[in-house]
Amino acid sequence: MDRDELRDLARHWDGLAGQYVERLYDELSHKPRDRELLARFADLAAAVGGPVLDLGCGPGHVTRHLHQLGLEARGLDLSPAMIELARQLNPDLDFQTGDMLELDIEPWSLSGAVAFYSMIHLVRDDVGQVVEHLAQAIKPHGPLLIAVHAGEGILTADEVFGEPVTMAITLFRQEEIVAAVEQQGFEVEVAETRAPYPGEAETRRVYVLATRR
Repeated sequence: MDRDELRDLARHWDGLAGQYVERLYDELSHKPRDRELLARFADLAAAVGGPVLDLGCGPGHVTRHLHQLGLEARGLDLSPAMIELARQLNPDLDFQTGDMLELDIEPWSLSGAVAFYSMIHLVRDDVGQVVEHLAQAIKPHGPLLIAVHAGEGILTADEVFGEPVTMAITLFRQEEIVAAVEQQGFEVEVAETRAPYPGEAETRRVYVLATRR
């Protein structure tokens, strides 16, 4: 993804940030499997000790949930408007604007990382680069939890929440994500695909939870 594409993506999410909060900030309340996996992630990260990073945090609802599970949770997002809302909604948490393709994190400084539907805009080959950066940042035995939309190819959205956009969404097979994390020294704990919940976009969801060897 080049710099112009990144700027366009950030601009689109800036314009959607308010509606995102209205529509999705409480989405975990009706997604039991997401909560179960986040709880398992939290147990693994707590055993290692240290901060966790929520990549593509949006308005910070997953970051807040991890904080409520007892973790020192931080959020990173490409959209300045999303980060501003995250700070307003969660003034006690740390949020920063940034690009997951250019992570600058001290080695072994994280106890874990979450990427909940935030890799969906990456070019397929860029996923390995992000996982490589995280493998360097996460302490041994620390967890990485990834959620993506399942399938093959790319979807093109021309509207989100009724607003016109031009946005590509990469679909991933479960085995692709498993291979990406295993190649960077993670051991897979959970790899599964589920049907969409009522009210969700009609794509299946892939979850991969892995720990750093």
